[in-house]
Amino acid sequence: MDHGINRGENKWKIILLSLLLTGCTVNYNLEINKDTLNETITGTVTKEESSQDNNATGLSTIYSIINEEQKPIYNKEELYQKDLKESGNNINYTFKYNYNIEDFVNSTIINTCFENKEIEEIDNYYSIRLSGNFYCLYSKKINIAVTSNLKVASNNADKIKDNTYIWTIDKNTTDIELVVDKNTPYTKPIKRGISSTFRIVCFIVLVVLSSLAYILYKKKNSSEI
Repeated sequence: MDHGINRGENKWKIILLSLLLTGCTVNYNLEINKDTLNETITGTVTKEESSQDNNATGLSTIYSIINEEQKPIYNKEELYQKDLKESGNNINYTFKYNYNIEDFVNSTIINTCFENKEIEEIDNYYSIRLSGNFYCLYSKKINIAVTSNLKVASNNADKIKDNTYIWTIDKNTTDIELVVDKNTPYTKPIKRGISSTFRIVCFIVLVVLSSLAYILYKKKNSSEI
């Protein structure tokens, strides 16, 4: 058994649970590029929560998030790039880390939250498949957003907005599948539907008006004869 990963998993589970119980806002985003996978975690805690190192209230974990360093990869000593900004009575925090595909397999959060993980680089593709139990579901649902400047060959996202793929994880749905072509850039599709429909409608209206004008013209000429 890898005791290092167990300690990392338990720590992140406690962190996520504590954040949700205190009503904090947490966002998880992953950006997939050709050579890196860029992870960004953002959230907000109050100054009072961040200053209390008290195990009895559960706030020691929030104190740890703000005042101590966090490891993105459970079996390495590298640390998240952390940025803290005060806003009134709150502290907005951002954790960032850029993985390569080999390191992302050992992501602390991926290994903490998902039962089954298949993260591979196959020929020209990055393949990410996550399934089974989701151990970080401490609310009714969690939205996970993945953005890529590369072409997505296949996915099972619940929602797609441009090149951002969004999954809603709940107790019944945990599967995430995404295959990215790392050698083909993302191209925003041209929205032809609206303009084509508009042109067709205009053409029909023009034909109807022209026909009506012709009929009226013929009728007028007939009346004058």
